[in-house]
Amino acid sequence: HDDIGTFAKCFDTHHVDTWVIRAVYEELQAWIPSPTFPITADDDIRKTLEIDEDDLREDIVERIAQRTGRDSDWLPSNPLNGQVHTARDLVMFFNAQPRRETLN
Repeated sequence: HDDIGTFAKCFDTHHVDTWVIRAVYEELQAWIPSPTFPITADDDIRKTLEIDEDDLREDIVERIAQRTGRDSDWLPSNPLNGQVHTARDLVMFFNAQPRRETLN
């Protein structure tokens, strides 16, 4: 039975922010039609999880960005821009995103 721990083990947590891993897992898990079906890192966001592109870009990405303090724009400088297909890709995309500037 996969869970957040199993999902997290798919990533090198020395190089991947654990807040990003948790946020992606929890936001995708909350969005899928059958929440009892645990997501895996290699699940295709559109085909396996049946998440539509608009929902991904307009809702899920925004929520993950808020939770992780990362920029939500699909920045051209991000090496995974336009290449997010799996849950793993989404984690790596946000891991490569710059943190938002904090206002003082």
